[in-house]
Amino acid sequence: MANDCPVHTPDGSTCSLENLAGGRLMILKTYEYPDHRNSLKEWFATFVTPSGAQIAVDEYNSAAEKGKPVTRTDPPLSAAQLKSLITSPKWQHVLDGLQPPVKSPKDLSADRVDAG
Repeated sequence: MANDCPVHTPDGSTCSLENLAGGRLMILKTYEYPDHRNSLKEWFATFVTPSGAQIAVDEYNSAAEKGKPVTRTDPPLSAAQLKSLITSPKWQHVLDGLQPPVKSPKDLSADRVDAG
């Protein structure tokens, strides 16, 4: 199950990983611009289940990702609130309704070789 902190992040970024009963949670607090040309912060969380389903939440301390003024010191949700939102059991009915991923052409050709 892939869900790791990025190797390279801007100075001042933090990343946390947590293995939970229902999957793996990553919360990354970083900046939109690595050179800190402004104080636009981006915080996001991803939660990946053992089956590979993924839920992602992205937030900023601005009304938009780029080109809008910063409206608050930090994005609206704290790390604890992001965790509560993204790991909520209320997502399960959405995940249950997803179709399995379509195999890539590479995977399909490997199936034909394995079957032959």
